[in-house]
Amino acid sequence: MFQRPFRAFGLIVAAGLLASASTAVADLNGDLFRITARSAANPSDWASLIINSSEGSWNGDVFTVSVTNRMFRDAGGAVDTRFGRLNSLDAEIHEDPSVAANFNVQGGVFNTIYSVESVLLSFPAIASAQGFASAQIGVTDQDGDGATIAPTNGGHLYRAYYNSLPGTHPYDGTLFSGSPLLPGSVVAGPNGSNILFGDSGSFIAIGVPVSDISALFEFSVSAFDLAAGTSTFTVVPAPGAVGLLGLAGLAMARRRR
Repeated sequence: MFQRPFRAFGLIVAAGLLASASTAVADLNGDLFRITARSAANPSDWASLIINSSEGSWNGDVFTVSVTNRMFRDAGGAVDTRFGRLNSLDAEIHEDPSVAANFNVQGGVFNTIYSVESVLLSFPAIASAQGFASAQIGVTDQDGDGATIAPTNGGHLYRAYYNSLPGTHPYDGTLFSGSPLLPGSVVAGPNGSNILFGDSGSFIAIGVPVSDISALFEFSVSAFDLAAGTSTFTVVPAPGAVGLLGLAGLAMARRRR
C-alpha cells in the first residue's frame, strides 16, 4: 500500500472560506496495474505482469507512471513470449479522486484474452458522490488478415467499480451505473484500424458513500494484432454536497470572529 497526504475535493472547494483545510490520506492499495493474459482457446494457460508504485512518482497531488516493453511471465516467473507483450502503459492518478490510464498491448501467437486491472485508489469517504467514466479501445491489424477485439465478460469491454475489497482480483466492488462501457466487438480490415468510444454521458449520482475506485478492461484480441485502450473514472461530491460544505465554512468563519 502506498500512502500519500490527500486533500478531499470538497475541502479544496471550501478552502477559501476556511482558515485552513484539513488533510487525510489517499492510498494506492496493492499493485498499480495488474495485466493478465490468457489463451482464448485454453484460459487455464496464462501469464501476467505487474506494475507497482515504486515505478511511478508524485508531483503535487498527481501520481504518474510510464512503462514500456514489458513481457508476460508464467506462474514460475519465467518470460512467456507466447502471450505477446505490453508495449506501453501510462497512468495519471489524481487525489480528487480520479484514475486515468492508457495502454498498448501486442497480441500473442494465439487469440489472447487480456485483463487490464487498475490500481485500487482509496480515500476519505465522499458521502454524497457522483461519478463519470469514459473509455476507448482500438485494434490494429499487424499481419494482413484483419483484426478483432471481442468482449469476454458480459458483452462489454470496460467496467468501473467503487467500494471494492482490497486484495481481491479483479477487485470485488460495486459496478458503477455509468458503466459498463464499450459493448460488442471492434473489427478492422486487413492492415486497417478501428476504435470504439463510450462514456457515462454526464456525472451520475452514486447514492452511497464512496471510499475507493478502480477500473477494468477485459477483452480478447486476435493473434499478433495491437490493442490500445484509454479510460478515465472520476468521483466528486454532488453539487448540493459542495454547497453544504461552503455554508459550513461560512458558519465556522463567523464563529471565529
